[in-house]
Amino acid sequence: MIPYADFNLLRFPDRDQARAKLLDLTMLSDIFPTGFHGVVTSGAGVGSTVCVAGAGPVGLAAAASRICSGPRSSSSAI
Repeated sequence: MIPYADFNLLRFPDRDQARAKLLDLTMLSDIFPTGFHGVVTSGAGVGSTVCVAGAGPVGLAAAASRICSGPRSSSSAI
C-alpha cells in the first residue's frame, strides 16, 4: 500500500510523453523542493543577507528560492 497514491501520482497514457517530461518532474519533485527547504530552514527573511554555497542544481534552486523569502541581497559561491 502506498500512502497518498490515489492523488499524488501522475498517469501518462503515452510512454514517450512520460519520458519527455521525466526531467521536468524530477526538478519539481526533488531538486527544487530541496533548495527551497534549505532557504526556509536557514531562517532567511526580509532584510537578510544570504550566501548559497554551490552552483549545482540544488544550489541554483536555493538561489532562485531565496527570492520567495525576500532577503536584501544574496550571492552564490562555486
